[in-house]
Amino acid sequence: MEKLNSGKNYRKNKPIQKENINLEYKKSDFKLPKNFWETYSAMANTSGGFIVLGIDEPHTYNYKITGVSVPEDVKRDFFSGLGNKKIISQRLTSDNSENYIEYEINGKIIIQIYVREANHSEKPVYINGIKTNAYVRHNDGDFLMDDEEYRYFITDSNSSLDSGLLDNYNIDDLNEKDINDYRKLLFNNTKKKKYDDFQNYSNLQFLYDIGVFKIDRKNSNREYKLTKDGLLFFGKLKSILDEFPGFQLDYFKYNHDTDNNWVDRVSSGDMNYPELNIFSFYNVVLNKLPSGIPDKFIQNNEMTRGSYYADLKSATKEALVNSLMHPYYNSSKAIRINDYESCFEFFNPGNMRVSLDSFIKGQDSDSRNSVISSLFRKSGIAERAGSGGPRIFESAINNHLLAPDVVILPESTKITIWKVDLLYAIKNIRDLSDEQIKILGDIINYFTTIPQLSKRNPNIPKNRIRTIVKNLTDMDLIVHLGSYKSSRYIMNLNEQQIEMEKQRLIKKLNDTKL
Repeated sequence: MEKLNSGKNYRKNKPIQKENINLEYKKSDFKLPKNFWETYSAMANTSGGFIVLGIDEPHTYNYKITGVSVPEDVKRDFFSGLGNKKIISQRLTSDNSENYIEYEINGKIIIQIYVREANHSEKPVYINGIKTNAYVRHNDGDFLMDDEEYRYFITDSNSSLDSGLLDNYNIDDLNEKDINDYRKLLFNNTKKKKYDDFQNYSNLQFLYDIGVFKIDRKNSNREYKLTKDGLLFFGKLKSILDEFPGFQLDYFKYNHDTDNNWVDRVSSGDMNYPELNIFSFYNVVLNKLPSGIPDKFIQNNEMTRGSYYADLKSATKEALVNSLMHPYYNSSKAIRINDYESCFEFFNPGNMRVSLDSFIKGQDSDSRNSVISSLFRKSGIAERAGSGGPRIFESAINNHLLAPDVVILPESTKITIWKVDLLYAIKNIRDLSDEQIKILGDIINYFTTIPQLSKRNPNIPKNRIRTIVKNLTDMDLIVHLGSYKSSRYIMNLNEQQIEMEKQRLIKKLNDTKL
């Protein structure tokens, strides 16, 4: 773990990085600040981060290096509290040098503490021995959890939420048409001999076999009961709402990004869709998503109409499945799919239980809805665990699209799949000249130098190219690496774009080897 700000940077009078959701500065002289453990709890319950002691903020974003006068006492205070359950409920920082760093800036000692995000089974992390004294982080502030947030964290600490067994529910609470449609899908998609027998099963036998009904082993009668997941997947809407009052599934299509009025809608409880459950919503929306993939595209040697359409169709299917497999269904917030002119948005309550990096690389998340996940995979809808993230990002890589945005918060997940390329997106949010767009386009496609830009753009004078590059750098659209004479320029990318560019480079190298 590197220091957030090196002494070298300070000596060059570079500004201190602003506080954010993963970074907090605190004044600390002889002991830990009074509100230190509130921030520790908030970061542990959100996405982890750094607490830096010895920097004060007397005015908004006006940071002052004050230093820690007695670092030995502060360290002893910190690790003593860390091991005391009456102060903090979980120990999430080890005492090795990677997680607790002391360093000097301009003769003053700074202490940097790394707080990892707690596992879902460890949350909520609370202070003072009181379980409701649990905090979350929003932007650069710490906030006490409200009642709904607290219920979410308590419930989410279980490994699987909605596969519990239901009393007073039976097969009459399920939609028979959806069960039969799923049975056909299972047979057609799998082609396994085992499923031939399903054609002769009763619906109840079939549901037992695929895990929708399970034995109640706490009951001496060992009777089969409907699982919560099974109700959500195949249930009649009224029966679902009796158990999950906040259950709501929405799809909206808009002609333009700025429109408030939708042109198409699929919504549970709507007169056109009176009995939507997870499975029927998936089928309806899956057929609507392709209509939102535009015909307009850049025709070149690396992109064809077929690949663009097929890749986006695959990506939106994976995002739809993801938004239905991983939600926290006890939430009062709806699962919502928005189809805009420039992008698709997939929002669901509940986090994905996997890091962004792991999602991109294909690591399967720890599903809170185990039966729902199994039903999607048994039928071949979700082909294999962890495949969704790579497919979503590969669609952007293959077609030079703007990198998907994946926002994983403690209580929600939103995936945005863009229909447009990076350059098109920049055109629409920045007032750039044609020459600036041309140079920026070259820099997007190449890790390049000024002489190389000049060679590829003979109609633009070299001095003018230098001016354009400086303007683009001042706008934070590009950054330069290396010394002045050998500077190479590259797009100023966010975390997801950087990871996507890594994958694009790996793919290009692999293709070269073939």
